[in-house]
Amino acid sequence: DRNNMLIEELRSLIIDKGKKSVLFFGCSIEHSREIAIRLNAIYGDQGIVAAHVHGETNYQIRSDIVKQFKAQKINVLCNWGLFTTGFDVPKIDCIFIGRPTFSLLLYTQMIGRGLRGPKNKGTSECLVVDTDEQFQNYIVKDEDGKDVEEEAHKLAWKIFNELWVSEEQEYWYDRKFHREPSPDSVK
Repeated sequence: DRNNMLIEELRSLIIDKGKKSVLFFGCSIEHSREIAIRLNAIYGDQGIVAAHVHGETNYQIRSDIVKQFKAQKINVLCNWGLFTTGFDVPKIDCIFIGRPTFSLLLYTQMIGRGLRGPKNKGTSECLVVDTDEQFQNYIVKDEDGKDVEEEAHKLAWKIFNELWVSEEQEYWYDRKFHREPSPDSVK
């Protein structure tokens, strides 16, 4: 059921929302491979082209797949154990995290693949899609052990803003994002 949901969301991102370069992080080699195979089998006739790579993929094959992804001939690049650092594809317009990640540093590196921003020849917008179980890894607790959801959002957005290289910035307050800082903020 979970994989069906992920595949349908990927289809929607490409077909309905026009995403052209989606970097998908799978739970395992098998998971990444399955998502790519099923996307091609089910939606290949609708223009979805997916490929899968992992750390053991032959260098030449991996290099060819990355070149096709950069040229947007492949619109979903599924991977496991790769592309968290040192992977530069400025046209990525969607990061899809379909795996749990218990390291905040690794998580920020993963989303950083799409947060280049226009100053670094990246896209002006990049959608970060995450699964529910991922967000729960970073729930902040207060001194009584209660969830502090707003603080978790602030922390996540602070990290995103530090990674994003752009003139635009958004601010989290009143439980939503705003283009202007909070009226209560001190400059």
